[in-house]
Parts: sequence; structure tokens; C-alpha cells
Amino acid sequence: MTQARFHRPEAHGFTLAELLVSTTILAVVMAAVYSSFNNATRLWRLGEENLVSLQDGRIALNIMRKDLVGIVPGSWHLFEGDQRSMMFYTVVRPMDVELEPYPRIMQVEYQLRRSAQDRSFTLRREERVVEGRLPLMVPGQETDPEDFRIQTGRARQFELGDRIHGMQIRYIWTPVVEHDNEGPPPRVDLIYEEEPPDEWEMPQAIEITLQVLDESEPSGINTFRTFVQFPGSAPSVGEEDFY
Repeated sequence: MTQARFHRPEAHGFTLAELLVSTTILAVVMAAVYSSFNNATRLWRLGEENLVSLQDGRIALNIMRKDLVGIVPGSWHLFEGDQRSMMFYTVVRPMDVELEPYPRIMQVEYQLRRSAQDRSFTLRREERVVEGRLPLMVPGQETDPEDFRIQTGRARQFELGDRIHGMQIRYIWTPVVEHDNEGPPPRVDLIYEEEPPDEWEMPQAIEITLQVLDESEPSGINTFRTFVQFPGSAPSVGEEDFY
């Protein structure tokens, strides 16, 4: 038999070293792809959470502003509030549209509650329909709210945001300054109080600052602020009241 009959073609394939190199390259590429996909997914979720938080902050301030603008005239002596909460009576449509589609006199309360998941707060709004009459303050007539029992319906609570970092409420008055009508009027510095004094009349405005968590900001916090001026001519505070 000739030598050509016993000749076999060379076997084509990969060596062990080639397999190791290709496997290593494939692992590196897959790790890079997974890392990029994971980062993109995390940024998308983070952006969605931040967007929801920012929307909740804006909506919450709009609701609070609407409630404060509709406050019942003559009911300021029934107001209770401090830096982080307030309760008042206003004419507004209930948030539960199935309860009542028309505006009613409501007892509205805003307060922050500590979240159970993290160090943030939840902004909660509680409303009650007033079913009786209010002891309104009539000029020249003293009315003690403790002599009346205000009848209200069942409390309904709504959460306006669950990623709140903090809230600050300030009450603003305009002091009365004497002016002889000669020359320009003097500059008047507004009076800011963290809590409304019991002996003072209704303030001219309320300033609300709401801070929401926002990881896209360097500080991790985004701040919203609104300034609510009450309709009508509220009385000013005389110099003898705050000096």
C-alpha cells in the first residue's frame, strides 16, 4: 500500500489555550454588558422615584394652598398650628369625590408622620365634614371656642407624599407703622412667627417650605416653597403687640 493511502487530513479545532482565552474575553464582555444594564436600570428607577417625589411635592403644596385660600372668615381663633402641623376650617370640596361632589365646610389637618421604612416623613391630610355650626368670631363680640362643641363627620386620611424630608410653616403679619403722609412711606419689615400667638389676629399670609428627597441633587434634597396670602383685608399687628 502506498504512503498516500495512509495519509489523513489534519484535524481542525481549538486548543485548550485558545478556549481559555476566548472564555475569558467572553466573560469580560458579558460582565461589562451586565454592569451597564444594571446601572441603566438603577438610574431609571432612581429617576422615576425622584420624579414621583417631585410631583408629590408640587401637588401637596397646591392642595395646601387651595385649602388655606378657602379658610372660613371669622374662624381664625379656631386655628391650631405650629412649625410642622396645622388644623383649620375651610370651604373646599372633599378629596373623596364619592362622598360629596360639592364644596363643604371642612375641618382640615396637615401633619408629618415618621415613615417606618426609612428616616423620611409622610405628609398626611385629614379631613372631616363639619355637620354643625362654627363658633365664628364676630367683631366686637367675644367667643370662646371651648364653649362650643363642633360636630364633624368621620375622619378621612390621605397621604400626599411619603418621601418628605421636612416641612416648615411660618405665619406672617404686617406691623402698623405711623406715617404723617409726608415723603415716602417707611419700610415695613414683616413679622415671621413659628407659631401664631393666641392674642394676635389672623395673619396676612402663611409661608410653607416643603423638602423632598431627591438623589439627583448634590444635597439629596429638593426644596419647594409657597406663599399663601389670605383674601380680604386682615388686621395688622400694632407696635405694642410685638415690642
